[in-house]
Amino acid sequence: MQIVQARIDGQAFVLAVGVDLGELQERILEAARVGAGFVDLDLVGGRRFSVLITPAIPVRFEMFEIDDDGIPDHGQLFSSFDLADQFELFDYADIES
Repeated sequence: MQIVQARIDGQAFVLAVGVDLGELQERILEAARVGAGFVDLDLVGGRRFSVLITPAIPVRFEMFEIDDDGIPDHGQLFSSFDLADQFELFDYADIES
């Protein structure tokens, strides 16, 4: 089974199985593009968590496989995906008073 862990501003969240990762990434990118916004995360255990996303908050995703006993297979760890590479950072100095 594939597990997806989101790391947002250094805090780790294990996403619920079956979460549409592409759709979540798009919601995070859109919140960052407009300057800030809350994004809901569906987590394991049926919990929902809402996080404030801004262009300055780092977001990473890590995907890994676990076996039937729930033990990670460290031989199949994939590299992290960094959303910061997907958009230009917002420059607050450009805001006119």
